Amino acid sequence: MIILLAAFVAAAFGIIGKDSPRGRAVYGLSVFAKFVGVAFVLAWILYFLPG
Repeated sequence: MIILLAAFVAAAFGIIGKDSPRGRAVYGLSVFAKFVGVAFVLAWILYFLPG
């Protein structure tokens, strides 16, 4: 589910964030990678919290 959300957010940010098609693609992929990376880091941290 988080991958799908990350894809939609990255696509939206890529469309509105840059002017050139190459810039849109690079920015979209960057946002996607960061979104998924942060999600995995937070999941890893929460895994080790007691509860």
